[in-house]
Amino acid sequence: MVNVCEHMDRIEELFTSDRNEAERITAEILEKAEYFAEELDIELTLPRVTERQTLRANPPASNASEYWRRTIVIPYLDSVISSMKTRFSPEHRPPFELSSIHPACMIKKREDGVLTYHGKHCQIL
Repeated sequence: MVNVCEHMDRIEELFTSDRNEAERITAEILEKAEYFAEELDIELTLPRVTERQTLRANPPASNASEYWRRTIVIPYLDSVISSMKTRFSPEHRPPFELSSIHPACMIKKREDGVLTYHGKHCQIL
C-alpha cells in the first residue's frame, strides 16, 4: 500500500504539471475535438456569451482555446489535484500502512524489514 501512495504522489505531480501547462493541454484537447468534429461533420461553436455572468461560467475570452481552458480544463484539473491531496495526504497514510502488518504480508518480509517497519510506525499501533 505504501507503493500505492507513492504512485499516487507521482500521479498528482503529473496533474500539477498539466495544470501548469494548461495552454498546451487545452490545445491538444481542442485539436482532437476538431479532428473528430470534422470526421462527424459537426461544427464546433462556443456557447452564447452574455453581458452579465449570473448562473453559469462566462469568463471573458478572446478565442475558443482560452474559453475552454478557463471554463473546463483549469477547474477540472484543480478539482482533481485538490481531491488527490485530500485523499492521499500524509495524515491519511497510516491506515494504508497498517495493511502491511497483515500476516500474509508479514510472511513475505524478512525479519529485519519487519523490525524496521515496526520501529518506524509504532505510533500507529
